[in-house]
Amino acid sequence: MDFNRLLADFAALTGLEAAPDEKDSCTLETDGLAITIKYRQDTDDVIIFAPVTDPEIFETLEPQVLSTALKLAYNGAGTRGNHIGLSEGDELILSRILESADLDGEKLFHQLLNFADAASYVRNTLRFSKDAPGESGSFGDSGAPVIPGADARTFMIV
Repeated sequence: MDFNRLLADFAALTGLEAAPDEKDSCTLETDGLAITIKYRQDTDDVIIFAPVTDPEIFETLEPQVLSTALKLAYNGAGTRGNHIGLSEGDELILSRILESADLDGEKLFHQLLNFADAASYVRNTLRFSKDAPGESGSFGDSGAPVIPGADARTFMIV
């Protein structure tokens, strides 16, 4: 896969100056989320990921937050098929693996839109669970606030 070409196609479509750094990754920001696009040469795929817990809000990951994260991850129901895990820095990270076959700038753009919506939902659900101890963190509507403009995202290069 030519990751440079993929990002160039994405940049042409979006008007963003997306280019890989020395780690074969590029980070975008939308709705307060830092979403990284990374090419993994060893598996010839692209992974997109974003922290869904902010260290300023979550000084420690309380049991209620971790319980909610596990409930969201169950069968991918609350994460919309994405993976959730714990980084070495003790942040919860949402990720999605994209197969490189047939991946182009337009498909990447649509994957990023879907991923950003899912990451915003997970982040807001986790925030809600922190602020409302004892709530169930159900698989359906979490009661988290609706994100204004979720259907019209703005991405920025960071």
